[in-house]
Amino acid sequence: MIFDFLTKFRAGITRPDPGPSSGTATEPQIGRCVLILGMHRSGTSALAGSFREAGLYMGRVLDHGFGLNPKGLQEPSALVYMHENLLEANGGAWHEPPEQISWQPLHKSVRDLFIDSRRGQGAWGFKEPRTLLVAQEWIEALPDWTGVGIFRDPREVALSIQDRNGFELEKGFRIWNAYNRRLLELHRDHGVPVMEFVPDPEVMRSGISRLISHAGLTPPTAPAFFDASIPRNSGKAPELALPAEVDRTLAALREAARAD
Repeated sequence: MIFDFLTKFRAGITRPDPGPSSGTATEPQIGRCVLILGMHRSGTSALAGSFREAGLYMGRVLDHGFGLNPKGLQEPSALVYMHENLLEANGGAWHEPPEQISWQPLHKSVRDLFIDSRRGQGAWGFKEPRTLLVAQEWIEALPDWTGVGIFRDPREVALSIQDRNGFELEKGFRIWNAYNRRLLELHRDHGVPVMEFVPDPEVMRSGISRLISHAGLTPPTAPAFFDASIPRNSGKAPELALPAEVDRTLAALREAARAD
């Protein structure tokens, strides 16, 4: 299992080109990392692709399109494997987030190798939804970082996960709350700005530009990556009642988005 995991990691990691030797031993620096945070089916791919478009180095990512995500996931396969393996080692999975997560030496080594592979790339970052569950351990290892977050109406997320994975809506709400409580904590503890994924394309473009600027990058004058039709809202969300704790988390996130 460990061999298979490391093989997948090595296949997914991108190392910087050291360039021609100059005869000096100066080591390239690790630039500021931008953590692009949000749970599954919540617009993180649109946000990550927009950051790539604005010049953020993200290395090799899963950018091939498919039915539910026509422009690709925009996430590094190395971290998909590592994070899911980490959750499994703690008795969980992406859809069953453990309350407590303990990192083993293997996972810390993969994290540190991934960070080291970004030397000399300037501002860099990544998106992988499970990062929300383990963000503190990333923050502790990063020499310089900032973060941006996105969330989506839990009813739309639960419906999307039901369509994709066959989960009951109640489970979708539970997953949404586990992830987004972490996003709210990162906003409160570290000032991570957040935006809501909404149907209005102009509101979305404005929100994405705001987050890009927060990270110290320049929003493109004519952004082309964001597509307002992806993902498509089901239209069924207003018919669904939210569990009380999910409603409270949503209200707090919306208040945070208005204040940023």
